[in-house]
Amino acid sequence: MRPKNSPGLPAWKGDACKLRRVLAGWSVDELASKVGVSKSTLSRWEANNHTPTSDKVIALAEALDVPRTVFAHEPRIV
Repeated sequence: MRPKNSPGLPAWKGDACKLRRVLAGWSVDELASKVGVSKSTLSRWEANNHTPTSDKVIALAEALDVPRTVFAHEPRIV
C-alpha cells in the first residue's frame, strides 16, 4: 500500500525525479548522497513506492536545480 502524502503536499511524481536525475547525468548513488538518503530510499521514491517528506522534496529540488512543483502530479479535470 502506498503511503499517503502529508497534508498540503501534492501527490508525489517519482518518474519526474528519475528523469531529472538521468538528465543531470547522476547515478542513484550520487543523487541519494546529495540529498542525504540511502540509495534504496531514493529508488523507492523514483518507483513511487514511497513518498519523500517535504524537507527531502526541497533537498531534491535544490540538488537538481528545479522547482519543487516538478515532482508533483498536476490535478486533472475529468
